[in-house]
Amino acid sequence: MRPGSNRLRALSVILGIGAFVGMVILGARTPEAVLVTFAASLAAAMTVILVIERPVAAFGLLFVLASISGVVVSLPIGRVRLEQPAIVAAIITLILSRGWPRRSEIRPMLPIVAFFAVYLFVLTLASALNAPKPLVSARMIAWTALSMAGGMAVFALLIRPGPERVETWFTATGVGHALIGLVIAGAFLLIGPTGIPGMQANAGELPKVAGLAFEANLFASMLGALAPFALERFRTRPVLATAIPVIVIVIGVGLGVTRGAYVGLGAGLLVYIGIVAYRIPRLAQVLAIAPVITVALLLAPSIAAIALPVGRTSAPLTGTPRPAESGSPRASASPAVASPSPSPSPTPIVDTFAYRTIRIPIALNDLRTSPIIGLGAASFGQRHDIPELPAGTPDYNGILALVAVYESGLVGASALAIGFALSLWLLFRRSRDRPGPAAAYAASIVTLLVAYQATNALFFSINWIILGAGLAVTVRATERPVSG
Repeated sequence: MRPGSNRLRALSVILGIGAFVGMVILGARTPEAVLVTFAASLAAAMTVILVIERPVAAFGLLFVLASISGVVVSLPIGRVRLEQPAIVAAIITLILSRGWPRRSEIRPMLPIVAFFAVYLFVLTLASALNAPKPLVSARMIAWTALSMAGGMAVFALLIRPGPERVETWFTATGVGHALIGLVIAGAFLLIGPTGIPGMQANAGELPKVAGLAFEANLFASMLGALAPFALERFRTRPVLATAIPVIVIVIGVGLGVTRGAYVGLGAGLLVYIGIVAYRIPRLAQVLAIAPVITVALLLAPSIAAIALPVGRTSAPLTGTPRPAESGSPRASASPAVASPSPSPSPTPIVDTFAYRTIRIPIALNDLRTSPIIGLGAASFGQRHDIPELPAGTPDYNGILALVAVYESGLVGASALAIGFALSLWLLFRRSRDRPGPAAAYAASIVTLLVAYQATNALFFSINWIILGAGLAVTVRATERPVSG
């Protein structure tokens, strides 16, 4: 037994019980909320033990929890996701055990951390000065800050791991979510829109699979970001057993029926192939991945078209349905419950692209009042309602680049962009030592950034956990090079 293990177990019990009791007191008292609260509290307790004894497993637990973004507990202070108590537990354990990285290890990361900190500071300042409802903005800032802290905790966990492959967690998680999506799509095909959990089958929308994610766009974007890791595994061992995960994950992307995710996946694959081809001058190895990519990209839309027939949507309720947005803090955290039978007169499909572009001039007009620091977090919906729905229904802007400028101005958005640019540049430089893993991380980040131009979801923990793991790879590459 390791020294201090008893103290760790005591800390895990204290944090677990504290998280559970705290959330119940705050209002998590329905059977479903208590169950989710218990799961989140148990995960926090497990994290304390794993942080010291098995850091890679602690990372894996945090990532799996963050990927289940559709399971939340709604409290007066805001929604709590499964991974948030575990992130807090990881940070407390790292501080108490002095497990934070050495100064020499974090030195290359300091500019990146500084630019992201500037973004968060400007976002907070703009919210305090300009947001009509500062408390609403404060909740979103706290959500974002905790997600960023999750990335920092993952970085601290992974810079000194053993030989265990960290990236295996990404592939396994992606396959699991894609298989769940396939089961949901199969149920939808067999029995139609009868309130299947994990389906979005609203009138005026194409049927989409959301799975365990917050919304279908987030489901598809997440799987797109995990595809490069599966592809890297196939590249290093090109056999059928490693080809299947690539195909399954990309098929899962198709089930999300999200154009932004398709484009993001394409951009990510180009980045991955480009870095690998540049760093590993063995053409045969690069060409070997072409067939599996081709098969996956052909199967994805075909299976989606078969399993998700367009005519099977729920009957319209009232008004024109709003396109679902994965990043909206006001969107439903659970998949929509469809009515038992399809509409006899199907509502025309909502043009989600037009929904987003219509809001661009509105946002730019608002921004003229504070272009330098912006108007505050989640403040577009504080100023505008959705015209087609009852008064008081907050509107939502779903374009990441525009949202970043709207909420944090030119200063904050520039700092955010520079932070990501420096991260990608560092990964590219480190691809000299670990070309495959570095390429996969860079491709994953690019996939998310591109996909989020159609659905702003940057405040979710999963983005920052992937980034934190990728930056840890850059540090490890300088200490113990691994051949591609």
